[in-house]
Amino acid sequence: MWTTVATERGALADDLADLSVSEWNARSLCEGWTVRDVLAHLTSAASLSPPTFLLDYVSAGFNFSRFAAKGIARQRGADP
Repeated sequence: MWTTVATERGALADDLADLSVSEWNARSLCEGWTVRDVLAHLTSAASLSPPTFLLDYVSAGFNFSRFAAKGIARQRGADP
């Protein structure tokens, strides 16, 4: 399974490697999220352990949108 995950992550990195700033900031298919936000969400979720996920979700008041927004803000960084 981890070989497949690594292959998919590599393919995603290749797809994103040459994006321009305007492409990073383009709206995604996820309402209210840019391409950059989607990637931040994916990497945020991948970096959480189950206990950290639970604590972060509780601290967001069991509101998934708030939980996701905190993860995106943590992962986005200063620039693409």
